[in-house]
Amino acid sequence: MNRYRKFRLLNSKGTYFELTEKNFKVFANNPRGLGFSKTASVLRLGDENFLTYIMYNLDTIETEILFYDDNIADKYQKYVDFIHFLSFKPIYLLYQRPNSFDWYRRRIEAMSLSKSEVSFDDSMLHCPLVMQPLTFWEDNEVNVIETNNTDVDGGKIYPITYPFTYGKNSLTNIHLYSNGLIDTPLKLTINGRVTDPQYIIYNEQNEIYGRGKFNGTFDNVFVNSNESEEEIQLMYNSLILDNPLGYQDLTIGSPDEIYVTFLKAKAGLNKISFIVDVGFEGSVRIEWRNRYVTI
Repeated sequence: MNRYRKFRLLNSKGTYFELTEKNFKVFANNPRGLGFSKTASVLRLGDENFLTYIMYNLDTIETEILFYDDNIADKYQKYVDFIHFLSFKPIYLLYQRPNSFDWYRRRIEAMSLSKSEVSFDDSMLHCPLVMQPLTFWEDNEVNVIETNNTDVDGGKIYPITYPFTYGKNSLTNIHLYSNGLIDTPLKLTINGRVTDPQYIIYNEQNEIYGRGKFNGTFDNVFVNSNESEEEIQLMYNSLILDNPLGYQDLTIGSPDEIYVTFLKAKAGLNKISFIVDVGFEGSVRIEWRNRYVTI
């Protein structure tokens, strides 16, 4: 367990660039922009403001990358290596809090990296870096619930972070606890022959705030509600069906009032039910990463 906070970058090749391990001779100094801010609109009503709109901002993050080594050539080579690393996108900034084993991530774009000469004061190459976050912070590890109709005592859950409970039919009233601070996209999979499948998400007060339905018979249904990856994949007899959006039943609710098809989990306790055929012999899988405006 670390006694100080750590930062690292991850590129599309699966390569890490450590930013706070001094033995790597690269260090991210004085990071800024790790809190949060909001954009809001208000309507003046007498002596008070009425809040009409509010949104969390994706503020830029700034730090100073210090390159140091025994000779000048190696310092500049580390700079070149860093530029090469950043060319493989997407890039994720990873963060670990002090006295914690957990890592958090957010996808970023490196907007600028300045470079001058090696400083005479400390013999380091100082390179200010500006990063534009493309997402909010989220768990680095994926949370998964997987269960089927025979799992009457509870489904397979990994990692086991929170206590989950199930009713007699494990495809209804599945409890999902989101530890994040903002709505979290879900990946939902129904694996097994099913006709006109539906799925519904409720809050702790059993109020429906999202649902999806597909008309037809399928062997596999997959929905990814992550904004930058939104996807529906439907399979029948080992074939991926064309135009999966056309199989949606959009009469189940208004997108202006609830999430339709592409569901997200709200912070806190959520309940998910899958409506499938009697005698369904398949399984369902729920995947998510809790999201945070700041950590």
